[in-house]
Amino acid sequence: MSYIDIKRMQERIDEKERQQSEQANANWQVMTDSEIREQNEANELFAKVMLSKRKDAEEAKAKALEEAQAKAIQEIENRFEDKGVKSEKQKQLDEAYKGLLDGLVIDDEDEAW
Repeated sequence: MSYIDIKRMQERIDEKERQQSEQANANWQVMTDSEIREQNEANELFAKVMLSKRKDAEEAKAKALEEAQAKAIQEIENRFEDKGVKSEKQKQLDEAYKGLLDGLVIDDEDEAW
């Protein structure tokens, strides 16, 4: 007489299902971890691109502002120089010329024309 051990068969089936479930969960976790890692890498790259663009925009803005300020200052100095007011640049040039002329000693009394 052969009898079938149903309890033992059920235990084997349950064990096999448990192992398959664990394997499926492990595979799912690996896929999820991989996707999370890829998403984090993409986020980091995106953040770097955005920071780089922001930095470039700020540098371009600063350069444009500096150029506009220099142009405005030059226009104002030109307007005042036309009215006889000397700019800092002109004052520096005058001082430099004066220094050169002070170095030249011309004694009118000793020279005969």
